[in-house]
Amino acid sequence: MKHAEKDLIVIGAGAGGLTAARFARGLGKDVLLVEKSRIGGECTWTGCVPSKALLAAAKAAHAARTASKWGLSVPEGPVGTEGVMASVRSVVAEVYAGETPEVLEKEGIRVFIGNARFSDPRTVELDGLKTTARRFLVCTGSSPVVPAIPGIGTIRPLTNESVFDLAEVPRSMAVLGAGPIGIELASAFNRLGCRVTVLIRRTGILPKEDPELSSRLQEMLGAEGVVFLEETVPSRVERTEGGVRLWLRKGGPEEPLEAEHLLVAAGRRPNVEGLNLEAAGVRVEEKGIRTDRNLRTTAESIYACGDVTGRTPFSHMAERGAITAVRNAFFPFPKAFDEENALWSTFTDPELARGGLTEEEARSRFGEKIRVYRVEIGSLDRGRAEKAAGLAKFVLDPSGRLAGVSILAPGAGELLHEGMAARVLGIPFHRLDEVIHAYPTFSEATKRAARLARVDRLSASPVVRLLRSLSGNGPKEA
Repeated sequence: MKHAEKDLIVIGAGAGGLTAARFARGLGKDVLLVEKSRIGGECTWTGCVPSKALLAAAKAAHAARTASKWGLSVPEGPVGTEGVMASVRSVVAEVYAGETPEVLEKEGIRVFIGNARFSDPRTVELDGLKTTARRFLVCTGSSPVVPAIPGIGTIRPLTNESVFDLAEVPRSMAVLGAGPIGIELASAFNRLGCRVTVLIRRTGILPKEDPELSSRLQEMLGAEGVVFLEETVPSRVERTEGGVRLWLRKGGPEEPLEAEHLLVAAGRRPNVEGLNLEAAGVRVEEKGIRTDRNLRTTAESIYACGDVTGRTPFSHMAERGAITAVRNAFFPFPKAFDEENALWSTFTDPELARGGLTEEEARSRFGEKIRVYRVEIGSLDRGRAEKAAGLAKFVLDPSGRLAGVSILAPGAGELLHEGMAARVLGIPFHRLDEVIHAYPTFSEATKRAARLARVDRLSASPVVRLLRSLSGNGPKEA
């Protein structure tokens, strides 16, 4: 038995799949959305939403604990955290309420909960029922990788898929991995009273970020109590009465570390199992489904976006990829997926966010003709008022356009967009000085850097140099 042919079948109902289905339906397409588990995917259930709710609770606990720096007195004693995990799950439920099958069906999107398996480039079997479509979009996401450490199978380590199911905040936790997931969760649980130790295979956290900023963040988190063990790997793991014991190796003999839980945040793998992509002619590589710059796979009728491709694994990039893929699937003159302007945000407190190139990447591409403008967050009046610390760093290419911006500050993820708008639209960075910035705000970091860029540009202008010379203010000969 076959269903009537659809315009588009979207496989995977996470951030990318939901965006694609709604966008295609808005274009008048007949859309079928297939999800084998829970609509909303990792972002709603085990990623973006619960982690931000947990971080918000942690920020509130930290504010109560450090209230004295504002001249406030609060009752002494530990902050009660008994209801934190339940509160996190209530936020997840609230978000899911806008993504249920009933909501999507009312929007005109057909929903199928079950497994999809390709039988050829134009046909999928949905729990045995064959369905055809003009185009397919695969956005099935990724799953955490648990490394093959001896004994790890006996302890059932936590990952982002299970950590939010905890009934309460644990007393202690070892975190394996220093990427965004590991660092966000380490920061949150530490502020909630959990003793956290982060194990780092090499040195430093957040290896894809500008080291000048990531090292500052590591110092801040360390000052709050997070313990970082660098160049350290667990050689074996064993269960104890109180939790787990990890045997750590760092050049010398093994040393034990005990914790109530081990959280693994050490990499991801694409979710392609069971899709039978080879039958559709779709090539899968180690990092994920292979796509061209337009997000088309090696099968003409099939596109892919999001984590399953192994490219820029963020929900906002999955959403952008979904829009790009749907557009290219149904309209001529394809548009390339814009990875050059990807945004990276780690939602610690302060946040560390980046758009475009780091300073090192810019030097590699443009040489020594780049300009770098640094603004200390603590030097801003808003920073002084909030006793905030951090750094905003703007890297300009030789033409004066923004090559990249990295910000360590409260709300850094919000502060990125002004500079990135100039970058995407091709506006010289100094022109942002023409925008009136409300005072006092953290956005004055961008204004201050743009003004410095304007001064440098004017100082280098031949006309300005001539006028200075004529007025007697030019450079004097020795």
